[in-house]
Amino acid sequence: MTAWWNFSARLILREAYTHFKIPAGDRVTVEFVVGTPPDSEPGLYRFLKWEQEKFGDIRMLNQSENMNEGKTWEYFATLGRAYNTQNPARRPWDYAMKLDDDTFLNIPQLLERLRPIIPRVDTYVVLPRLMGFSDFQGRGTEYWHMGAGYILSWDLVVWLSHHRHEDFLTLPEDQGIGEMLRAGRKGRGNFINLGSQVMDHPSDNEGGDWAREYGQDVILVHRLKNVHLQGDAIEYFLGNPTRSR
Repeated sequence: MTAWWNFSARLILREAYTHFKIPAGDRVTVEFVVGTPPDSEPGLYRFLKWEQEKFGDIRMLNQSENMNEGKTWEYFATLGRAYNTQNPARRPWDYAMKLDDDTFLNIPQLLERLRPIIPRVDTYVVLPRLMGFSDFQGRGTEYWHMGAGYILSWDLVVWLSHHRHEDFLTLPEDQGIGEMLRAGRKGRGNFINLGSQVMDHPSDNEGGDWAREYGQDVILVHRLKNVHLQGDAIEYFLGNPTRSR
């Protein structure tokens, strides 16, 4: 999940992810989900079209760029509408993931976490956080789900495409997705807490208590707010070839 103007983040992530070794039989597709540039930016809209023609990995949604006005729901809904089936032979993927562009994904470790899940239905892979108070974004008093990266099995993707709850879309976007699933009693069969496998960059002192040292168990690293922090993650996971196997 990225903004259309974040050209440099896409450049770095696109190249880095090609260097992971993906096991035979696993299918991983990386796409960059963007909103539509305004009419006042025809040149940059053209540049985005060139980017798509060259790399084929831009998914442009039919809505303006936004953070909390339904972009994430629209992303899942477009996938669910395109492959509205529970038959794995008739769709390319078993899961869809939402991942922010300030987050680096250790793809092989994620695959190891997903592979044992049988059956691959009613699955919600996320980092929840219990809270005893309402935080500054108003995310409620029970729990909320970290939005930097989470995964839904395909049956949940299809279900979301048919269940747009406007009330929940007034919430921060990832909380809204979680509330839709909870209201529909979905994502309970295989609710998987990523726990300490999600981290903020070790130097981060603003995002909460998720900063830790890098480790081979880590699935995703959040709050990589500049190219230097992105470089740290790339060097750890891809600088030593034994870590990406």
